[in-house]
Amino acid sequence: MQIKKKIRGICHWWEPECLIRSVGHRIDLSTDNGDTFSTLCYLNYEPHKRLASMSRLGSRLLRTNPKHFIKLTPELFLIFAAGSIYQLNLKTKSAIAVSSIIGSRPLRVAFDGESVFYGEYCSNPNREPICVYKSSDFGITWDVCYEFSGIRHVHGVFFDAYSSDIWITTGDYGEEAAIWRTDSKFSSIEKVVSGGQHTRVIDLLFEEHRIFFGTDAPEEPNWLCAMSRDGSNLERIAEMSGPVFHAKKIAGELYFSTACEPAKSTVYTHSELIGISNSEVQTLSSLKKDKWSMKYFQYGQIFFPDGPGVEGQLWYSSFACKNDQFSFLLTRG
Repeated sequence: MQIKKKIRGICHWWEPECLIRSVGHRIDLSTDNGDTFSTLCYLNYEPHKRLASMSRLGSRLLRTNPKHFIKLTPELFLIFAAGSIYQLNLKTKSAIAVSSIIGSRPLRVAFDGESVFYGEYCSNPNREPICVYKSSDFGITWDVCYEFSGIRHVHGVFFDAYSSDIWITTGDYGEEAAIWRTDSKFSSIEKVVSGGQHTRVIDLLFEEHRIFFGTDAPEEPNWLCAMSRDGSNLERIAEMSGPVFHAKKIAGELYFSTACEPAKSTVYTHSELIGISNSEVQTLSSLKKDKWSMKYFQYGQIFFPDGPGVEGQLWYSSFACKNDQFSFLLTRG
């Protein structure tokens, strides 16, 4: 694959004729796959956050970059950004804050076609109870649908279109590093796999008979893995250069990215983009972490936009690495 386009900003949603990016607190829409953009709206941040979002370092310092874009209807999206949840309306070109985020921020958000789910993510050193929240009114109100005990936090909540199940990843150590499965009503919950850093996972990618993921283990070797749906078989596919934070599936192709995060035994200097196509594993990009502090200005990462994407192409965004907060389009041929 080769780079065809480079644009300013972070891409958040991508499907044919709809590419949404953020530049600071401004939200833009492109209907020609990134050739041109029009402004949809500005997120109504508090004054100090709005000021911070006008610079790349300021947005990183105060964590003002929008995180998740969840498509609810053809015209309505839910955005998680800067401590609040917004409804973005494409028709009226407006974004309204409808509720607050519980915890610092959710790492992954799920939508099953009717309800939205996210899990609480916070430091939680004392392992206080951690909740999964559900909204059935497009993000306006949230109810606790499950409470975990004995875990640090929730990494992600995912909707599995093959089975209509809800899957959850939790961290970080021992038995709390686990992959769980339930239904949309959380009538019962099953711990599918757990036990150590080999089951410390953020993202899950679903196929009919297997689930793919990369491990998130800063102090141990990391792997791309394929797991049977009942957890009975876990196969290592390839060793990774660092912890895997993000994953994306477009048609039959899988993409993963590693992060530059602090570790006692290893220095992660580059965020790498890995693709799997026709069982071939290939490094597609390697971006060096920039000079700014990981503690204050965030880890080096490569983001993928939400949405189905377009077969044979990939948009990705650099964050806290070379070309910080620029996005690239990779295409085949």
